[in-house]
Amino acid sequence: MNLEVREINSEQELLAVARLRYDVTVTEMRLKMEYANTQTKAILEPLDEAGHVFGAWSKGRLIGSLRTNVLKESE
Repeated sequence: MNLEVREINSEQELLAVARLRYDVTVTEMRLKMEYANTQTKAILEPLDEAGHVFGAWSKGRLIGSLRTNVLKESE
């Protein structure tokens, strides 16, 4: 499997991550999420603004994500 992991660097990529979060947590796992937007089918959280969001792609398709937050970079 050819896997590419890198930090998200555009609003378009962040939206793709937010939609993947929604697909996995709301659609597949049927969990209720505080920041889930049923109209956009995306989950954007306040910690995304100060965090480092990474995406994992396989064959050009986003298959996973990870966010790290460092206390000194967040409020």
